[in-house]
Amino acid sequence: MGKVKLKKEAKLKRIRQFLVLIFLLAFVTVIIRYLLLGKGERDKLGGNTEEVEEALQSSENRLPEVVDTHEDTSYDIYLPTNWHKHSGEIKKILREANVLEVEPMRDFLRRCKKQAVFSGSVFRVALEGGIKAVFKTTSDGNMVRDRMEETAYDLSAYTNFAYVPPTVHRTLECDFSGNGRAEKKSGFLSLFVDTEFDSLRYTKEQFCAILSKIDEEELLNYKVFNFVFGNWDVGPGNVLVARCDSGKETRYHLVAIDNEGIANLQRVRYGEAPFVRWLKCPGAGENIQDFPFDEVNRSGETSREMVARKYGQWPPKRQHNYALFDGAYWAQFADFIWGSESDVTDLLYPKRLTETAKEKLKSLTKESLLELIAQSAGITDFMKARVDGFIERRDMLLEHFGIDDL
Repeated sequence: MGKVKLKKEAKLKRIRQFLVLIFLLAFVTVIIRYLLLGKGERDKLGGNTEEVEEALQSSENRLPEVVDTHEDTSYDIYLPTNWHKHSGEIKKILREANVLEVEPMRDFLRRCKKQAVFSGSVFRVALEGGIKAVFKTTSDGNMVRDRMEETAYDLSAYTNFAYVPPTVHRTLECDFSGNGRAEKKSGFLSLFVDTEFDSLRYTKEQFCAILSKIDEEELLNYKVFNFVFGNWDVGPGNVLVARCDSGKETRYHLVAIDNEGIANLQRVRYGEAPFVRWLKCPGAGENIQDFPFDEVNRSGETSREMVARKYGQWPPKRQHNYALFDGAYWAQFADFIWGSESDVTDLLYPKRLTETAKEKLKSLTKESLLELIAQSAGITDFMKARVDGFIERRDMLLEHFGIDDL
């Protein structure tokens, strides 16, 4: 009887231990679930600027990913400070590396609980060597316009004004639709920049809190890049923040994405949001002089219907100033998120010029810009008109700061 009793007690002890283990597992599961839900709530952005500070602090504990580029393993291909130094090598990798996997960018962003707000067909691409890239297909067959993304990168590397992800124009043959059949598509391929900051979810105050982490000279030069080269589409959705960890300190860099706006013919008065040529009739000219700045109108339903009948296309729905000039419809956009023209100009006009910017701006010539652009887009009448705009806005900027010794 004693042995039977001992066996029962041992069995009861094992049962109690098992129940305790189950309870602990359930408790841990609840805690983990609670933490995950907390992060989800932060992603939904119900908080204030302190949440951005927490994201900035937590990112400092994450080591940067170093990728083997097969040619030089001594630098991290994702660090913006290396994009200008190793431009030729990185572009060569993007042009030649084999594609291992393709995934719709919307699927990737939603899986990461990030906003997926963009137009066109965009894919996240895995290349050999563990390199991640972004591929956006040509939407309307305008190859020259599509090449402007590569041109934007070349301009950034040439001037050191901004960090634009390394970009090349490329044709890929992949299973884009996931049905097992390969398709051939042309577009631009850019290095993918991963960031924990989802700017589209942020309030203006939170976005400014992130920008405050950027070195002042870098931010000033970024604004010079936007204005001179006509990168007018500068809402928070087109700005990323990348972390650079040198081992001793952590720095944050502004990364300019979606720079296709430099392809638009533009007219601007200094300090205001630019007018961009949005629609045009057949035979419209390339005139960018004598623009009727003082004869602009405000868009509305009536004007939209009139424009649709005249140009065969609908203008944007959101309200904006517009002008009809030289057979074209010119639109002046405010920021997509906060709806204020001042929000746009905050990222277009520097409060001062850095010494580096002064020297580089004075050295820019029409000939040097055309030579640079020919490497990615070719010299065409389309590009010549854009370069004329670059030089005009360069002169406008120098004149504003009283620099006339060209």
